[in-house]
Amino acid sequence: MMRARTQFLQSDAILGLAIRASVDATDVANAMLVSWLRKRRDAILILGTAPILEG
Repeated sequence: MMRARTQFLQSDAILGLAIRASVDATDVANAMLVSWLRKRRDAILILGTAPILEG
């Protein structure tokens, strides 16, 4: 019984680490996406204002 509980706790801890790593990876991916989108937005704003100003 004790061994099964220990194995369960170990697998639970591993699952917790995997979830935490997944969340961290998602946070990194989201930060990279936001950074990329901000660069694109700035480029679009810079390039997109010329026709608006001329019109």
